[in-house]
Amino acid sequence: SIVAEHLNLKSTTGCGSEDGLTFSFDPEGFQTDRTFTCADIPNGVFNDVEVQLWITDTEGNQEYCTVTVALSDRVANFCANDTSGANVTGTVTDENLASTANIEVSALNTRTGRLRTTTTADDGSYSFELNMFDEYFITPKLGGFDMTGVSTLDVVYIQQHILGLRRLTSPFKMLAADVNNSNSITAADLVELRRLILGTIPSLNQSWKFVNESFVFTDLEDPWVYPSGIVLNELSGAVDGQSFIGLKVGDVNGNAFAALAKVLSAPRTAKTLQVMKSENERRVTYAIRTDETMDLAGFQMSFDYDRFALEFSGAESGRIDLSGDHYYADREKGNLNLSWTTPAFKQVSGEWFFLHFSKRRPGPAPDLSLNSKRLHPEVYESNLEVSRLSIETLESEQSEDEFTLYQNTPNPFNDHTAIRFYLPSSGNVELTVVDVSGKMIYRNSAELKKGQHQFDIRREDLRGSGIYYYTLTSDTDKKTRRMIVLY
Repeated sequence: SIVAEHLNLKSTTGCGSEDGLTFSFDPEGFQTDRTFTCADIPNGVFNDVEVQLWITDTEGNQEYCTVTVALSDRVANFCANDTSGANVTGTVTDENLASTANIEVSALNTRTGRLRTTTTADDGSYSFELNMFDEYFITPKLGGFDMTGVSTLDVVYIQQHILGLRRLTSPFKMLAADVNNSNSITAADLVELRRLILGTIPSLNQSWKFVNESFVFTDLEDPWVYPSGIVLNELSGAVDGQSFIGLKVGDVNGNAFAALAKVLSAPRTAKTLQVMKSENERRVTYAIRTDETMDLAGFQMSFDYDRFALEFSGAESGRIDLSGDHYYADREKGNLNLSWTTPAFKQVSGEWFFLHFSKRRPGPAPDLSLNSKRLHPEVYESNLEVSRLSIETLESEQSEDEFTLYQNTPNPFNDHTAIRFYLPSSGNVELTVVDVSGKMIYRNSAELKKGQHQFDIRREDLRGSGIYYYTLTSDTDKKTRRMIVLY
């Protein structure tokens, strides 16, 4: 029972006095208390009941207010509980409303500790039948798929954001760019993402993030704190719209959900690179090149090679400045991954770079092949349009009217290297080698006929390790290339 007067907060007469007031649940003033029973708690657990509290003074003046009485039988448990369930529904999509199946959604009963799980359908929807009158914490989760939606193009986007060339425009893209989960976007995120792309690390510390869809980000530059779950208090009936926005860490351009659903569109354009093979008895060099001029922002590709026939020695820059951070060779699998970007677009044609291998068995070297299982071979030009890449392998042969100086093979080298060249006509040629200061270290000349020729250089012909430049001069032409002697 509840006494009406106990519900009074601070009632007064018209003169401001509290004296002489009476309280009741009816205007007649007869019902000064009220007994509540299980009938007032239909679900047997809790219910809010509204009552009228009437206040009367000694002159018969009256006023009333509506009071909500919260009834609960959670502790005593005298009343029979309603055991029916309530349907809770929602969706999990990305910020562009792309959806995918099989994202796990959990409902944790915070009173009992019981965990219920389900998965999303193709349209991203999920539903639970949960016990009434309990409290729940709803969260989505997705594990694995570390490379889904991730490419070197995402490295380009992050790099341009850091440099202020092209800022990221949504909080979800910002969260995706925070690859190392440091609540900031820095060069460290570029390093971590490229390591994932190349395969030097198998996964990120956190691969997927989910945000309560109803949450509103107020500061694009500070999106790091957000609710990753939904709290349902005192579930008293069906609830819909319990939705989430998901993102793949590292997937800045937001195509991971489409990739998972296998509806990601293929690039509309295609480019072909030439692989020009040059070899001797012990070594082979593959020049990756094209005659087409491109304004490059970046590229990625993965080569397979016969690990029983070849051993990877290293990569050398051509028109593209390639460092050890841009490639990774898995020698046990015979696989070479490359990922390259530039903060400023670079106009490139001719020889992009060179891949050097040692032969592990005699005979002609096998060709390289593209592998698209981990990295889709693609190139990104100045408009950040994606073009798929293919290759064609060419032997190192030139037309009969072109004076050609090939890259020395092997390069870098330890003991000796071969410098091959093609003469379109007979005549005298001279080969000179200078060090980085321009001092001449080696010279050789010969009268040669039209065709393919080579000079062999031994380590003792030079002055130790370092970078050298070799120049071939004929009666009508002159060309220079760079070579490296290892320690």
